[in-house]
Amino acid sequence: MKNIHVDVDFKEVLQRIEKEMEGYSRTAWANKVGVRINVVSNIHGANARQNPSLNYILAVSVATRKPMDYFLWGPVSYISSELPDPMVKEDEKIYSDIDPSKDTEVSVAQDPEMGKRVRYWREDMGFSAAKVAKRSGLPVDLIKSIEAGNHTSTDVIVKLADTLRCSIDFLLGCGSASVVQDLNKKT
Repeated sequence: MKNIHVDVDFKEVLQRIEKEMEGYSRTAWANKVGVRINVVSNIHGANARQNPSLNYILAVSVATRKPMDYFLWGPVSYISSELPDPMVKEDEKIYSDIDPSKDTEVSVAQDPEMGKRVRYWREDMGFSAAKVAKRSGLPVDLIKSIEAGNHTSTDVIVKLADTLRCSIDFLLGCGSASVVQDLNKKT
């Protein structure tokens, strides 16, 4: 396996995450993101020396409904005509229209689109919900709950992506427009 060096400025990553944390106590933020309070304290505490892990950044991305790239690299200005596909253009429109002075908290209790994508990929692989549960070590009721549109934690999403052999981006709806368009046609 080839090592690839990526230069990430963790001070800027932390600033973007802490901007999202404004108005939350550490405990409330940990609950929103779906991590333990000690993780938040180790990263955001007064004497913190730990950089955020990619898993933590992913959890923040899922909880805030902002792309992981936003936290890693910051807002990027694109010229719409240069964007690769319609989904990216739509995301750029959504994130460029956000007024940072207004509260943009989004309820994450329901995610019916992710449920559709999990079911689509599971059925495409010929797996039953019970087989996915057995392979992933997750309860079958949790798989069915996700497919029904209920939100879940980042760890579960990672396990599902690994079990279903698909990308986390696909499950979160950040994947290629052509795959999502095919999914919408099938359902």
